[in-house]
Amino acid sequence: MRQSKLKCGQWVEKTRVVDHCTESNINQATFPSEKLTHETLDVLVHMVQKFLSAGRAPTLWKRDIKRAFRGCPIRAVHLEHAWVAWRDGNEYLAAPHTGMQFGATAAVHAFHRVGAFMSSAVRRQALAPLARFVDDFFGASTENVYWSGGRLLTVLTELMGLPCDPDKDCDDTRSIVVLGVKCVVDPSALTLMVAVDDEKAQAWSSILEQHVVSGVMAPGDAAKMAGRLSFAVTTAANRCGRAYIRAFHAQAHAPPYGFKMGGWLLMSSRWFLAYLQMRPASVKGANNDRRHVRVWTDAATDPLAIGIVINVDGTFWHASAKLPEEFCCQLLERDDGQIGVAECAAVLAAFSTFELQLTDSNVSVYIDNDGVLGAIIRGASTAPEINLLTAKFWLETARLQSHVAMYRVESAANIADGPSRFFYETLENLGSRVVEITWPAWFADIWSL
Repeated sequence: MRQSKLKCGQWVEKTRVVDHCTESNINQATFPSEKLTHETLDVLVHMVQKFLSAGRAPTLWKRDIKRAFRGCPIRAVHLEHAWVAWRDGNEYLAAPHTGMQFGATAAVHAFHRVGAFMSSAVRRQALAPLARFVDDFFGASTENVYWSGGRLLTVLTELMGLPCDPDKDCDDTRSIVVLGVKCVVDPSALTLMVAVDDEKAQAWSSILEQHVVSGVMAPGDAAKMAGRLSFAVTTAANRCGRAYIRAFHAQAHAPPYGFKMGGWLLMSSRWFLAYLQMRPASVKGANNDRRHVRVWTDAATDPLAIGIVINVDGTFWHASAKLPEEFCCQLLERDDGQIGVAECAAVLAAFSTFELQLTDSNVSVYIDNDGVLGAIIRGASTAPEINLLTAKFWLETARLQSHVAMYRVESAANIADGPSRFFYETLENLGSRVVEITWPAWFADIWSL
């Protein structure tokens, strides 16, 4: 297939083999038997936090394997199958390959095994911290160590015949760009700042704007944008972008006639355009001595109401109210009495009501609804309203710099069950203080961006 790629500010065209239906629009020829797994930037964040916690000022490094997929050899007994045939006018041509073909599914799996060996050798034999995402390697080291994981990887890859690209090497720096995310270490503040890189944001915004204007997005383009945006956005703001990624995956796997963009995909594209313009940064600190706040939420039907209980430094606070009519009238028809949406709305209301207490805190949230709990943890849901509420929730936690952990609590043990039914005897015995719920402003229009 012919492919266009934005490189150094210019569009470059190239031809490559494609053997899967998402880009070639034919039935896939290769059926992988294993699922690939990759490490994300969270591993790098963990490395830096460990160094900072130990009182060390870390430096960052990264490596990129040059022509990684093309460098993997093909097993000798399989060479007879490694041919590519094509037609040029009235002439039919064929070419044999002795190395993996870039664009082929098998090439991806072959380098995955090679890359796993490289990572394992550096980690286990040299005890050097390292992370890998496909052919991108990155890590951290202390200032007084010359043979960091990056330099060791350079030697190893040379010996294997798969050298790193020297133009993309980076060593002993406080600031690097990895997979579209800019990472900056501040040793004095003991923090690591991560945010979408300006150059990448501009390139991705340009591509998205073209699709929005034309109203068309091919399956291959949708798959690429899903990978780029989900990684960069969720790195800087936890799971907030996952709810809007679903439309890109749907376009990649089941596009409508003419590859036209539907309403959900257009809405998701506009959300990402706004996000890439804002590019909120997330600051990861080494100091774990933050306040721990526990939050319980629950909802009840007839009437549709929510209850919230929080515990801060041993003191209980609670709030309860019926869901606003302006919020309920926007919900789609559902057979469950909207209990799932109400359970999710209760979590959002907890963060808007107790914003001061939850800011820059470690927050444990307890909920007794399995469906809503799973949706929030994943960052997305098949129910449209819960999907949008979940996206708002993770964006709000990023704004408040709150570290959130979600837990399942049995209904009988959920102390928010009482206030959701306007029963307060148990909380009064605990000396709980009453607070009036502050509804998020966007509850008046949940379908807006």
